[in-house]
Amino acid sequence: MWIKAEIPDQWTASDTVLLPKKGDPLLIKNKRPIALANTLYKLYTSLITLNTVLFSEMAHIFTEEGYLRQRNTERQIHNVLHAIEDAALTGRDLLMLYVDFTSAFNTIDQDKLLMVLYDLGYPTDLIEVIANLYPKASTRIRTEHGWTPPIAIERGTVQGDTLSPILFIIFMEPLL
Repeated sequence: MWIKAEIPDQWTASDTVLLPKKGDPLLIKNKRPIALANTLYKLYTSLITLNTVLFSEMAHIFTEEGYLRQRNTERQIHNVLHAIEDAALTGRDLLMLYVDFTSAFNTIDQDKLLMVLYDLGYPTDLIEVIANLYPKASTRIRTEHGWTPPIAIERGTVQGDTLSPILFIIFMEPLL
């Protein structure tokens, strides 16, 4: 599969359930979509995730700390405090920005993601494997009235997939 960068069609279909978040349960914004994917698909994307993270760390690509092993909020707080102290000692201006993305994984443009992967120097075979995950991807959503017909996933990544947060970090990397 890796060599041909192809996966079976049945792996690309998932079922999505909407888990409640805080707030009015009748508002869709207060629901968190989680894809229940084929087990073989999840194993395959776990291998892709592992390879992507290994390459990213060897190439020192990640500046983001989220979703990564041995990186946490405490480490980021330390980095912010260090930047504040450094600015105070040197008399330089310091600009900081906090961004809370809404529906972050849903908004990724898949073609732009592939361009970012190429621009950051990821191996072509890895990019092709990632590129072939989404063209046939679809999901059904469980509602109180039953399942919807399959819906093509044309933007974003699969909710609940281990690869999704890593791809989001990579997608945002040029902005950091």
